[in-house]
Amino acid sequence: PFIPSVPGLEVGKRIHTSETLMNLEELPKSLAILGSGFIGLEFAASYAKFGTKVTIIDQGDRILPREDDDVAKEVFSSYQAMGVDFLFGAALQQVSQDENAVHLSYTVNGEKKELSVDAFLVATGRQANTEELHLENAGVEVSERGFIKVNEHLQSNKSHIFAMGDVNGGPQFTYISLDDFRIVKSFLDNQGSYRRNERQPVAFSAFLHPTFSRVGLSEKEAREKGYKIKVATLPVTAIPKAKILGNQTGLYKAVVDAENNQILGVTLFGEESHEVINIVVLAMMTKQPYTVLANQIFTHPTMAEALNDLFGAVK
Repeated sequence: PFIPSVPGLEVGKRIHTSETLMNLEELPKSLAILGSGFIGLEFAASYAKFGTKVTIIDQGDRILPREDDDVAKEVFSSYQAMGVDFLFGAALQQVSQDENAVHLSYTVNGEKKELSVDAFLVATGRQANTEELHLENAGVEVSERGFIKVNEHLQSNKSHIFAMGDVNGGPQFTYISLDDFRIVKSFLDNQGSYRRNERQPVAFSAFLHPTFSRVGLSEKEAREKGYKIKVATLPVTAIPKAKILGNQTGLYKAVVDAENNQILGVTLFGEESHEVINIVVLAMMTKQPYTVLANQIFTHPTMAEALNDLFGAVK
């Protein structure tokens, strides 16, 4: 975990990272979280559902700035409904703690403010943990952020040394580490018929409330890359299984290449999206037109059957 340089901000006692917060045995009545990224949002949802009063502090002006506005707005609304407070445009100035609370001093538009909470989570990202490996002794090159530089076969600049998983600066997911193994095994078996640049579309899921999953490009990213696109959205309130599951919060969104009908990206914010997204990945891997999912016969009632309605609405 990356710890920003703020006076008094030292992990210990009531100040936590995503690792130490998992060790709490008593539920804090109040929790402040520094950072509104996926790690912060995951813990915010967990603790809010347990009844903790959660406040998220962030220097930005909204959550999920890389996501489309309509998607980010839907996520933000779901957190407001859980009672989570957001302090945007807030710069943390000083931190102190005693036996009873953590005391935070921050500014918003130059105005100094104070907040005291039972526990404080620092969720400002992660950094490479390679310093103690002393890679320089082996002549292995690392990036400015400490990640091992690798080629498409995951070889470092020393051809007999490979780097797999988070340490090579790729996406920090368990399943990417597993796929890194496939790449190295391919190189050792047959000189690399499978390379990193041939990797399938990679989905990710963040366990918010409900789960947030995405693969490929957002609408914003597709437009920036110059694609002519067709877009469709579907509110989760339209999905029967969501009502059965007791949570109709969320939004499905699809982005399609208007010239060849290939799926460019899909965002699913809804219950069980971490399962449904894999169906979309398979369609993208096999380069199927979006109409395959629009016309597929799904079992009922499932969250996946909503892909009929989502892709059926592509225009």
